[in-house]
Amino acid sequence: MSFVYTNRKGIAYYLCQGVTASGKQRYYLARKSKGEPVEEIPEGYIIIENVNGVARLVKERAEQVLPAEVDAVTSAVKKYLDSDRYRVEVEQDRIVVYERVGIGAEELTGLLGRLGLFGSEQLERTQEFIASQLRYTPVWHFDLVDGEQRLFALRRRGEQGWVKMKTKETLEKLLRGLVLRP
Repeated sequence: MSFVYTNRKGIAYYLCQGVTASGKQRYYLARKSKGEPVEEIPEGYIIIENVNGVARLVKERAEQVLPAEVDAVTSAVKKYLDSDRYRVEVEQDRIVVYERVGIGAEELTGLLGRLGLFGSEQLERTQEFIASQLRYTPVWHFDLVDGEQRLFALRRRGEQGWVKMKTKETLEKLLRGLVLRP
């Protein structure tokens, strides 16, 4: 019997085991059970879910970004941007700001409510469902480039891919310059 993880969207992921091309043992999550099933999460591994609900099995490692640094980016997003459209996450040595793709749950259900298509209970359930299905795309990366001096490089997603905006600045300077504006 394989270990099954269900994400916040209700999608099941199966813990599997395989062998790499070089012959090393590899653990992974798959939406369909394949490879050799695994009954429990191997020691030293954890399951994480990204902002879009995709689950991954990763080796447990200490995050290099400090909680205060994440809080600073989150506060800047709330202060300067429409915070309902954005999410902030940490990826080991990087703070990532994601922007919602498309219309939000409250906007859509508000429109449906004004049209009189649903009662209040149906609107609430619909809003919860839509919120669970929203998708986000990364738009800014704050990459930790010097852990001792706590310096970051800022990259913004552009038409041609990731563009380096600033290199080796303190997070405070990056945020003070309000480089978050799209």
